[in-house]
Parts: sequence; structure tokens; C-alpha cells
Amino acid sequence: MNETLFDNKSIRRIFSRIGFSLCVMLVISVVLQLLWVNIPVLFLGTENWFTSSSWGLWIGSFVPLYLIAIPVGLLIIRKLPAETTDGEKFSVRQLLTFIPICMCLMYAGNLVGTILSFVLSKGQAQNSLLNYAMDTNPLKIPVVVILGPMIEELVFRKIIIDRTRVYGEKTAVIFSAFLFALFHQNLYQFFYAFALGLVFGYVYIRSSRLHYTIILHAIINFLGSVVAPWIIKLSSVADLSKLDDATMQSEQLVQNLLTVLPAYLLLLLYSATLLGMSIWGLVLLIDKGKKARWQEARCQLAKDIVIKTVYINTGMIIFLMLCTASTIFMLFQ
Repeated sequence: MNETLFDNKSIRRIFSRIGFSLCVMLVISVVLQLLWVNIPVLFLGTENWFTSSSWGLWIGSFVPLYLIAIPVGLLIIRKLPAETTDGEKFSVRQLLTFIPICMCLMYAGNLVGTILSFVLSKGQAQNSLLNYAMDTNPLKIPVVVILGPMIEELVFRKIIIDRTRVYGEKTAVIFSAFLFALFHQNLYQFFYAFALGLVFGYVYIRSSRLHYTIILHAIINFLGSVVAPWIIKLSSVADLSKLDDATMQSEQLVQNLLTVLPAYLLLLLYSATLLGMSIWGLVLLIDKGKKARWQEARCQLAKDIVIKTVYINTGMIIFLMLCTASTIFMLFQ
């Protein structure tokens, strides 16, 4: 038996090492993104493909993070002891019941983040994510719906939970969800990312099947980042001013009404569906919350030392400071 699994100082070093690995990911990605933006300016001027085009925005944001920063950071923790179990197999129906729960948590968390951002910035904050959400670049679906969920679930569920579940299942799930939320470096996303991280973490720790959480993550990203912006953009294009003309002939009025009506009916249907799913998700969340099961871990940490051991260590403190600074910068830029 590995003695470091039971020694409290060694356990703190394990959590610190995980925190430090995320610091490395964060720093590398930010530095490379800044270089992507600033170096072309020196040679090409302020208006250039790297900073002004949609392709430049997507490549400069996600290639440094997913293909460079995260792989380098994972090298730091790849040799930490990991533990997995066989887990449970979920039916398609069981897995799909988590969709309305996630929808409920996502939009509730987004509302909290938006209100808090507005209050803290005195109405000056702007959600920079809207640039990505409303963009129609072909890279959007591969990155947001496929690559993002695969890489993020690999890191924040499998790799982190497998290396911390031995100290308590609930501890591992909360820890991974907290890191997942912090890593977004955005107050708009923090609360719903944390809530979704708890759901994904619970599904993974009960099933030990990464593809379950990847599927859930991909569906939520598709609904929130592809379907919702598409419907909003479609309704915004519909020009209601065409109906505001007292001299318009009745036939022309009917024709214009038929032009704008489908977009607004679709928006109304989407809003009603979202409300219904959120209410259903809240009911399911309460029900599943009562039935949630947490198995005793081999090296279960006592409740009175969890915070000190898991969060109050060098790596985690530095990571928390970096994410806090980045979040504040994004809030007031």
C-alpha cells in the first residue's frame, strides 16, 4: 500500500501538485494567447487576420489552451496515483434525465453570474463570451461541442477525480467542480460551471465511464452555445419595423407579418421549452439529490481537515489567486 495515500502532508502535496499543474496550464495559455494577439500587431498593424478575423479569434483562443497548455500541465500530475472502479452502467433513459437538471442549473447559474457581474461592475461589465456564442465560424461546433467537452471532461473528471476519489467521493467531486469553475476565469460562467461540474462529477464517480459525461457536456454546449444563439440571432434579424406603417396595405401587412412571425414563434417555443425543462429539472434535482449515494473511500478525509488539506496548500492558493485576478480583470476590462 502506498504510504502517501494516508500521510496528511503527502495528501496536501498531491492536491497542491494538481493546483500547480492548473497554474501551468493557465499561465501557458494566457501567455500564448497574448503573443498571438500582440506579435502580429508589431509587424502587420492593429488590423490583421490574427486579431480581427473570426478564424484568428478561435484559433488564437483554443489552440494554445487545448493543444499546448493542457498537455504540458498534465505532465505534472500524470504519475500521481490514480484509482478507478467498475462503476454502474446507465441506461439511455437514466443518462438523459440529467439533461433537464443540467439545463436548470446552467440557466439558474448564468442568471446569478450575470446579476453579480452587473452589480460588482456597476453595470459596466460585458460578457466577452457573446463574441464566441454569436459567431458562425465553422470551428464553433467542432471546438465547443466536440473538442472542448472531450478535453475538459478528461482533465476535470477522469484525471482529477481518479487521483482524488480515494480521499472521499464527495470531496473529489466538489474539488473537480470548483477547479472546473475557476478555470473558466469568468464570473458569468463560474456558478453554472460549478453546478454542472457537480452533476458531471457525480455521474462519473457513480459510473466511471467518461463518455457519459462527455455526452452530457456536449449536449449542454450544443443547446447553450449553438441552438440558443441561433434562435436569438434569427429573431433579431426579423424586422418588426416593417409592421409599423399606418399607410401599409392590408395584403402587404399580412405578408410582412408572415415574414417575421415564424422567428418570434420559434423564440417563444424555445423559451417555453426552456422554462418547462428547467422546472422539470428542478423536480428531478430534488428527487435525485435525496437519492444521491456517496461510498466511503479507502482514505476518507475527516470533515474537519478537508478544507485545510484540499484547498489550503501552495498550489491551490496560487491557482486561486491567478484565477481571481484574471476574473477581476475580465470583469472590469
